[in-house]
Amino acid sequence: MLSQLKCFSPEQQDFKSYLNALGLVKQSKTLSAVKEFKMSAFDYLLYNSSSSNFKVIDFLKLTLEKLNQDYALKQISKRELADTTNGLKKYFQFLTLNGLVSDDWNQLFQSAKQRKPRLTEPKEREKKVFYINGRKQKDYVQNQYFRDYIERLKKRNASCIEEHYSTIAYFLRFLKSNGITSFESLPREYIKNYEKHLEGRYLLKEIKKKTAYDKLLKLKHFINYLYSNNLISYKYDIPLKFKGNPITRDNEYVSNEDRLRFIEGIVNNKLRHFQRDLATTLIFVDIGCRPIEVCNIRISDVNITESTLTLYCHKSGQRVLKVDKFVMKHISIYLEYRKKLPAETDHLFLLETGDPMNTKAIGGMINIYNKLTFGESRFSAKSLRHTFITNALNDRNDINQVSLSAGHKHLVSTLHYFYRSIETLLENTLPYNPVEGIDQIK
Repeated sequence: MLSQLKCFSPEQQDFKSYLNALGLVKQSKTLSAVKEFKMSAFDYLLYNSSSSNFKVIDFLKLTLEKLNQDYALKQISKRELADTTNGLKKYFQFLTLNGLVSDDWNQLFQSAKQRKPRLTEPKEREKKVFYINGRKQKDYVQNQYFRDYIERLKKRNASCIEEHYSTIAYFLRFLKSNGITSFESLPREYIKNYEKHLEGRYLLKEIKKKTAYDKLLKLKHFINYLYSNNLISYKYDIPLKFKGNPITRDNEYVSNEDRLRFIEGIVNNKLRHFQRDLATTLIFVDIGCRPIEVCNIRISDVNITESTLTLYCHKSGQRVLKVDKFVMKHISIYLEYRKKLPAETDHLFLLETGDPMNTKAIGGMINIYNKLTFGESRFSAKSLRHTFITNALNDRNDINQVSLSAGHKHLVSTLHYFYRSIETLLENTLPYNPVEGIDQIK
């Protein structure tokens, strides 16, 4: 039957070559989706063989429209719609890679997508969600003041907006569980109850004391915002028991052996985007930058000749760092792989959708390889940064140079690692403390 395709255009011939290569596709759902599309396209060609203007991309659009129509009529499930669409997307990427189509997948998909009728008025529906950094977020109590506060942070281009959102949303869920849904009736006692709640979680070792302090610090900004809008009659200050020296900064350390095993785990498992995962991990290990700085790297920030990366984040501004040639080699390998992805941005590291990689995705990636390598989650990307700074100080590098390399605005941030590095050396090089028990020597 496939031999009848010989009389068709080069694009149709390439459709045939892709079908012949389907044996290399391991995902059964992808295989079945494209096979079904193949048979539908073949039937179309068989009964419309006189048409010389047939294009696979046109039939792909028709197929997407029919899929969404079937979903709207509840003839297929949401899972079946997603699996089939993802399978067809892989075929579309194959056509793009071979230069046969220049269409944008997102526009193609959106133009074919049939939305379900709204059950409520648009304005009423819009009250249930809002967006942070392009991602939909749920408004837990559907409170306009909460939304206005987040919008105010966005206009000020404040850092850590998502952390503000999740922390305050946690407080709002706590209030809602106690029957409070309006800020006009927010007695101080409920904030005291929230403090006791956080303190109890700390005593049970569910959270660190620093985490409790961070939650209350973000709550303080929100409460004072409500005060400035005359919604409540008091300002808020964090109790002394949550402040002071007991609240210490983390200084996680990853041993050399664990770092090597982790990198070997990426290479050996070869997950779908292991080129990207290997390149990002090597960057963390080599220069100890922040996850957000890796997400912000653009193609123009990579200088392969000089073996440098230009990093940027709101917290520390911009800096240029030299990277090891081995690391740059794997960045170059990823750049070749990146050409196969349907990207609309010049960000270096991408998600499968073609969107820029985000810190949440990096955290998930590190967690997956932790479990594949060690059977448990041992460390994060931040741990690799802490390890780099600690090792740089242990190797007796100039503390000012280490501070510049790490992107610290204040030297005191680097000094924290300097004092902790002494403890790390003792923990990782000495089997016992030579001073301990000295008073027992006779």
